[in-house]
Amino acid sequence: MRKLNSIVAIIAFVIWASITLIPGIIKLNGKTQELGSQLTKAPDYSILSAALFTLVVVFLTGSAKQTGLTFSNFKNLKIFRLQSVIILICTLFLIYHYDVQNIYAMMWLFLNCIFVGISEELMFRGILLSGLTKDWGYKMAAITVIVVFGLVHVLNAFTTGKIGEGALQAFMAMCSGMLLLSYRVKSGTIILAMIFHAVWDFIAFMLSSTLKLINPELLTIVVGVIMISAPVLFGIYGFYLLTRKGAADDFIESQD
Repeated sequence: MRKLNSIVAIIAFVIWASITLIPGIIKLNGKTQELGSQLTKAPDYSILSAALFTLVVVFLTGSAKQTGLTFSNFKNLKIFRLQSVIILICTLFLIYHYDVQNIYAMMWLFLNCIFVGISEELMFRGILLSGLTKDWGYKMAAITVIVVFGLVHVLNAFTTGKIGEGALQAFMAMCSGMLLLSYRVKSGTIILAMIFHAVWDFIAFMLSSTLKLINPELLTIVVGVIMISAPVLFGIYGFYLLTRKGAADDFIESQD
């Protein structure tokens, strides 16, 4: 395979999207289901295959450094404070209500969220960002990645049958995507973005299911508001980090 550029990245994205989405649509056969319900029952082989595909693309293009798939040069770790605090609050709430949890479902959900974190981060903030940056420049690549990441989540409507919910998820994904992009360009690695992506997805799904099972109370309402508003806060903070002077200088330098 040729070196990573915009053409290779776009082709990889189309194949990745097909691997991720088509098997699930075929399996549903016109039916609908709650988003994420399939993640609590068994390994999602579509997501796993998509994650493995992104790793193969990085290997064949020799783009581990460009895509940030490296465990060295971790920096600017203080940028993770906001999401870390929100995750801690939500985790304590889930521990408090541990009695309504299904441990077996939690295990599969966590495993599948790891697959999602690897797959989506390496595809969007790794392969697509680096490939487009090479030919389009960083700013255009960053905007494209943020927008496309959001639009892809509209396709969740094929699973749920709820167009409005899909549009809201797209907006939330776009907001979260800005923060994840800032993690990628400022931390020197994509590994931390993968970790936070996986953990947040797990927390969000767990909160969503838990809040439906417990009686409303002040703490429940507060945590519910945090869960709903968190992606917007992530987007605002991500935008702030991305628009600071020299925010992406190290990332741009790593693409040479």
